[in-house]
Amino acid sequence: MKVEQIAELLSALPPSSSVSMTRPDELAKELFTHRGSGTLIRRGERIHRFDSWDAVDRERLTALIESSFGRKLVPDYFERTPLWRLYVSEHYRAAIVLTREDGVPHMDKFAVCDDAQGEGLGRAIWQVMQQEVGSLFWRSRRRNAVNGFYAEESRWRDQGSS
Repeated sequence: MKVEQIAELLSALPPSSSVSMTRPDELAKELFTHRGSGTLIRRGERIHRFDSWDAVDRERLTALIESSFGRKLVPDYFERTPLWRLYVSEHYRAAIVLTREDGVPHMDKFAVCDDAQGEGLGRAIWQVMQQEVGSLFWRSRRRNAVNGFYAEESRWRDQGSS
């Protein structure tokens, strides 16, 4: 019954909301430490897959990508990017844009909004994509803060090359 009540409460709140349950004597630890002391329940988001730009809310996707990358998306991005697959969370808080380069899946964009970072939404959308796609390639700047995540989530194979 508590879980149903929490789900009802979370459905009425913004997507980034959560509920924490703890004992009264552990409340300070829950509020003022990173580890907490109770049970944290977050609202999940469905991951949608699109195979064309037609049904995509381009305005919301643009806002997500621009906020994630800290710069404007090129004006004709949707016209010049041949979408193979788009994975996007239901509230457009995380997205992965895939194209195909010479028949191989290529990750063109991976965006997670600031308020969703640390929730596990980026990892969730990555795992959905990874289960369906299997392998892909991407390009990343050497100092990209997300490279650690890529390394952690990817299945690296040492094939003897440097």
